[in-house]
Amino acid sequence: MSNTRRRAWSRRIFPALLGLSLLILVFGIWTAALRNAAVPPYGPLADVVAGLATCGLLVAAWRLAIQEGKNRSTSRGPQSSDILRSLLESSSDTIFVKDTSLRMVFCNPALSRAVGKAPEETYSKTDIENGWSREQVKGDPEKGIKGWEKDDLAALAGATIRVEREPSDFGGETRYYDTVKMPLRDATGTITGILGVGRDVTERTKAEFALHESEESYRSLFENMLDGFAFCRMIFENDSPVDFVYLKTNTAFERLTGLRNIDGKRVSEVIPGIRESNPELFETYGRVSRTGTPEKLQTYVAPLNIWFSISVYSPQEYHFVAVFENITAARLMETKIEHERALLTTLINSLPDLVYVKDRESRFVLANRALARFMGAAEPDDIVGKSDYDFHTREMADKFRADERRVMEQGVEMINGEEVSRSATGGMRWLLTTKVPLRDEKGSVIGLVGSGHDITRRKLDELKQREQAALLEIATDAIVVRDMRGRILFWNRSASRIYGWTREEAVGQEANGLMFGAAASEEAAIAASAVLATGEWSGEQHHRRKDGAQIIVEARWTRVADAEGKPSGVLTVNTDVSERKSIQAQLLRVQRLESLGTLAGGIAHDLNNVLAPILMGIEGLAIEHTDDKTRSILDIIRVSAERGAGIVRQVLSFARGVEGARGEVQLKHILREIEQMVAETFPRSIQIATRVPKDLPPIVGDVTQLHQVLMNLCVNARDAMPDGGMLTLSAEVICLDETYARMHVDARPIRYVVLRVEDTGTGMPPGVMERIFDPFFTTKEPGKGTGLGLSTALTIARSHGGFISVHSEVGRGSSFEVFLPAVEQDAPEAGEQAAEGLPMGEGELILVVDDEAAVREITRQILDSYGYRALTAADGAEALALFAQRKADVRAVITDMMMPYMDGAGMIRALKRMDPGVKIISTSGMAGDERGKVVGSLDVAASIAKPYTAQTLLETLRQVLQSA
Repeated sequence: MSNTRRRAWSRRIFPALLGLSLLILVFGIWTAALRNAAVPPYGPLADVVAGLATCGLLVAAWRLAIQEGKNRSTSRGPQSSDILRSLLESSSDTIFVKDTSLRMVFCNPALSRAVGKAPEETYSKTDIENGWSREQVKGDPEKGIKGWEKDDLAALAGATIRVEREPSDFGGETRYYDTVKMPLRDATGTITGILGVGRDVTERTKAEFALHESEESYRSLFENMLDGFAFCRMIFENDSPVDFVYLKTNTAFERLTGLRNIDGKRVSEVIPGIRESNPELFETYGRVSRTGTPEKLQTYVAPLNIWFSISVYSPQEYHFVAVFENITAARLMETKIEHERALLTTLINSLPDLVYVKDRESRFVLANRALARFMGAAEPDDIVGKSDYDFHTREMADKFRADERRVMEQGVEMINGEEVSRSATGGMRWLLTTKVPLRDEKGSVIGLVGSGHDITRRKLDELKQREQAALLEIATDAIVVRDMRGRILFWNRSASRIYGWTREEAVGQEANGLMFGAAASEEAAIAASAVLATGEWSGEQHHRRKDGAQIIVEARWTRVADAEGKPSGVLTVNTDVSERKSIQAQLLRVQRLESLGTLAGGIAHDLNNVLAPILMGIEGLAIEHTDDKTRSILDIIRVSAERGAGIVRQVLSFARGVEGARGEVQLKHILREIEQMVAETFPRSIQIATRVPKDLPPIVGDVTQLHQVLMNLCVNARDAMPDGGMLTLSAEVICLDETYARMHVDARPIRYVVLRVEDTGTGMPPGVMERIFDPFFTTKEPGKGTGLGLSTALTIARSHGGFISVHSEVGRGSSFEVFLPAVEQDAPEAGEQAAEGLPMGEGELILVVDDEAAVREITRQILDSYGYRALTAADGAEALALFAQRKADVRAVITDMMMPYMDGAGMIRALKRMDPGVKIISTSGMAGDERGKVVGSLDVAASIAKPYTAQTLLETLRQVLQSA
């Protein structure tokens, strides 16, 4: 073809091609508009057509540009290239051209805006050279630069590449494009580059994603509902609901009903006969589907053998949604409860005893026939809803109401309590009653259950016996009548005189529990067996008085029979022979002491003969051996020998009834002697520390006895530390006030010297702590302890006008404090000293927590007296509740560390979580080092020892409140 003909063809064909491309482009824009207007069929098709149209247009434009370039000088008017340029610049699609080396040779303004660069900046550069080397989609390199190059190479190979929703984040925001890439060819058909067009479909893509997520959420909710769900269409004939079609059901519906694959089916096909068995179901469904008013019903579907609770509502006319819940188990439980209630009613009506149930207001909610007859009612239902005030006198009803209130409010049980009541006939009757709290499933008391056994006949017999026993009131012996169960029926004046219990206190009590101690229970059993077998018994027994004292009686037991000859009780006559026995024991004791005195005198003489050479020999050895080590050993031997001589003298004094000599004693010397002796004799694994102030005042006492007290305590400490530990001996002066004295039974408001023996041994549990001062009680192995050490120490302390305080915790050691009255040296009275100059409060609210009622009350009184306000709690749980209510007002908390339910440590941690800034003072009987550990580990403001004085409490509280 000649050039002239080619140019002529181009002039004819290319304008036509350009016009056709413009038409296609307009069609694409129109379809895109339809797509944006939510016309579904044109979505992807519009993008493809528009892309092809644009690419066709650009191909034509490319060819025209070449042609127009040649004819530009000769043409007049608007040129095709000008028109094309205007189209490219105004297009919202991104358009670019790359050569065969994938370098950019053209990009339109839309692409320039997307990448943030001027067109000239991107020319002659690859994507990597343009700075687009990072992956455009994180974690998916195939959709990044690597994916672009792959598509470009495919287009250079002659393929047309279409990519939907290709992600890109040029501007820092991920956007999505529908992209078309196609080869560019010259007149010979050779591929000279690639042309690319991209359309921004971000908003449509995000909308599709959102719609997809919404559909998935609703589908997940629908499928995972626990209740069954059915969407149905109602079918009516002659204005009556006759059937319905399942349109959609969920998995829970299939699980509850056992029906599978029923969507699109009629219920008459799925469950034949359901309309006849459940007409109310169809009526409800039809009514809801017409009116749109939701309803709820319970029904039994016989073909499925299931009880359903169904909620029905209508989303549109003649349609309804049913939400199903399987309540078969609940209905079976209700049926079971009804059967059990009927059985219970039959059972209690067959009982001869009076049986009833009352609510919290003491109104009858259930009664049996026996109670109805007793009350004069025809049927038990005639009693229900009424109270005792409707059947008894006010005085009698008040008494019943008080007993029942105690049972319900305190949660206690009243078992075998005797009540005097008036029957419907007007006669007085005696009832043996049982009343116990009635609780719901949560444990809350909602009423009480009571029963009454008529014991009137027995009570009349008892009264007759009392009348007969009145003749025995003048007897000097204790005369007691008991029934066959051991309950006391009669108690004469002499019994009150001998035992200490009044008649009112004794009658009705169990005789063995009242009169016999634990050690004498075997004696009571022997006597009771003999009376049952032979009708009588006599012998000597050990009984117990009201004050706990033991007495010895000569007892005579005789069986008593009723009018029919049946055993009805036991008559006992007891003669107190304790005084006679005591005189006999004293005579024997005097004889033993005389013998012991004679023996002690002989032993003392022999021991003195043994000790005398030792003491004299020590003096001789001291002259010959002058080195320090030998003299130290000789001093120890001398002190021990002199102590032995002192013990011999004390034995003689004890045997002859003479107290040891007492005078002013400097306790610091005794402590040094004890320290030296312990260091020489105790295992090396036990470390010893001594803390004695220089100005320790003297006391009045016996040196040997005080030495014995300290040695007993040190030996106990040693035995408590088999694996070694720390033994601390210390002394201090303490002025006790009235507050402290009220906390300790043996204390007085005076000045004391306190000797303290502390160990870090095994400690003692509370059960052992209660008995450590009992004579002959010991936890040591046989042959290693007699149980006399601590009882002797306490006796000596009390004989010196003092007392001993003990604190111990398992695994943390023990602390013994011996309080001995100090010799007063013109010192002011402790009470006066404490009353002067104590810091006053300014109305601050203080929370006091202690399980000892006496300690709480004393502390409260101190705080009230010195200008504070006090809240008190008996344990940690109660304290937390009070603190939560008054958190804003409470300025400080004073708490004991050892309490039931919640101890001090647990309560302190809880308080710190509620208010990290709360100021806490801990009180404890622990040693000073242990209290210091508490202060550090629990972050308390201060810790004081128990029992404490008012001065210590008030000064510590003021320091804590004034601290930052």
